[in-house]
Amino acid sequence: ALEQYRTLLRNRPFDRAATLAYARLLIAQGQPDDAVALVRDTRGVLSLGEEINAQFELMNLWIQLGRTNEVQAQLDALLSWSKGGNTLERAGDIQRQLRNWAKAAEYYETSRKVMRSYNDSGVLLNLGQCYAKLNRPADAMKAWSTLEVGVGDERAYLTRSLEDWLLTEGLNELALQWAEHRLQQVPGSPRGYLVLARAQWALGRTNEVLAVLKQASEQVPPALQSQWRLGFCQSIAQRGG
Repeated sequence: ALEQYRTLLRNRPFDRAATLAYARLLIAQGQPDDAVALVRDTRGVLSLGEEINAQFELMNLWIQLGRTNEVQAQLDALLSWSKGGNTLERAGDIQRQLRNWAKAAEYYETSRKVMRSYNDSGVLLNLGQCYAKLNRPADAMKAWSTLEVGVGDERAYLTRSLEDWLLTEGLNELALQWAEHRLQQVPGSPRGYLVLARAQWALGRTNEVLAVLKQASEQVPPALQSQWRLGFCQSIAQRGG
């Protein structure tokens, strides 16, 4: 595989996708320094946008290697000359990966002041997560409540990862608040009741779980009853319930 990538890059030396794939393979082969040198080589990078992309590619490589000091130095250097909304948004993503929640929130907030990107819903999701980890639940709910996720479960794909994240992170009280908010938006939502029941279960509130089951049996449309019950049983089984 290494030789195949070497041949590919000899023929297409400026193919960044191939370069990154080769770098990942070098890391897997125990050659991290060679991977870094490869990604650092920006020959063929011609535009400002390509230069910014290359900088973030290198930062993500540093994260993969666990070299957080290099990540911060690289990010500081980039932000000394690139302060656009998209750059700040991606800086927030980097800090979020590092679980630097306060710094990530700062970058997301600033990016939204500079420019509302096509990915503004994603920024709001991530910003709310930062607030949640900073013990600012009211701000988290405010960010998430402005999401344009539609009024039906079929358009709630934006929030499914959020709901799973809340439960995985053990933010069960906040998951309850979010589920109640969604049920106000979409009465009878199978997904809303599923999150509500899972959060109550995680909190050890058996009586409340039974109350949710009863309410869902009355409010979830008949055609969706089996779907929501199966989802709840599967989630409990996966958690050793």
